[in-house]
Amino acid sequence: MDYSIRDVSEILNLSREMIRYYEKNGVISPRRNDENNYRSYSIFDIFMLLDTLQYRSWGIQIKGIQDLRQEDFLQKSRQQLRLYREQLKEEVLYKQLLLERISAVADRSQTAHLNLGNHWVKTLPAYCFVPLVQGNADHYGAIEIPQEASQILFTDRVAPFWNFCFEEVGNHQLWGIHLPQQYFQALHLPDIEGMRLRPQQTCLCSILDLGPIGQFDPNYAQSALAYLRQKGYEQGGTMTAILLGRGFDQGQFVRFIELYIPLRLKP
Repeated sequence: MDYSIRDVSEILNLSREMIRYYEKNGVISPRRNDENNYRSYSIFDIFMLLDTLQYRSWGIQIKGIQDLRQEDFLQKSRQQLRLYREQLKEEVLYKQLLLERISAVADRSQTAHLNLGNHWVKTLPAYCFVPLVQGNADHYGAIEIPQEASQILFTDRVAPFWNFCFEEVGNHQLWGIHLPQQYFQALHLPDIEGMRLRPQQTCLCSILDLGPIGQFDPNYAQSALAYLRQKGYEQGGTMTAILLGRGFDQGQFVRFIELYIPLRLKP
């Protein structure tokens, strides 16, 4: 029994354009009706299309399918499937990493407003810092970042894993990208020009609101520093603040940050 292109389209849920595309690439060779020049598809044409649909679902491209069928079919099939298996493993590892990251961000978002103004001690894991722009309160210089760095950091693959942050340097803030070292390593990223590695540190933490744009209070950290001294600690390194989010909430523009002050016991 022969089938029309309409029949094949309905049976395989393929558009007629895609069926013609497969024909053009040599997957099938339908006969032509001598009277009207319409295509006529055999059962084996449909079988070949079924095979092709499955091969495509396994990540094998059209040219690879044709090469696979020509010679050493079993060996080439094994090779193609091994390659696809490795690709899937990498995708699964990435998705697991992404799930871990998004879960942490979601949990942080859920409790940030509840921790506003609170203080606690925790470990800030080692991270990579890529400077972006120097600021003094809400006055900023020119953004400077190597093109190589932007081509790595600002991709769909890497962007979910970093935080926008600033480090308090002297009387100004150095804004940049905070990428935890665990993600830098897990994503197998190359060294980035201008990148600085910050070690793991025990920090006093606090969530603060920097307020509307233009109202950055240079004394934003005073309450946290006072609490640190009250508990018998002293500042042991550069203050860092991760931006948790900015936008309108309940009619007010907010800029929530999580502040980290490295601490040590007073001698």
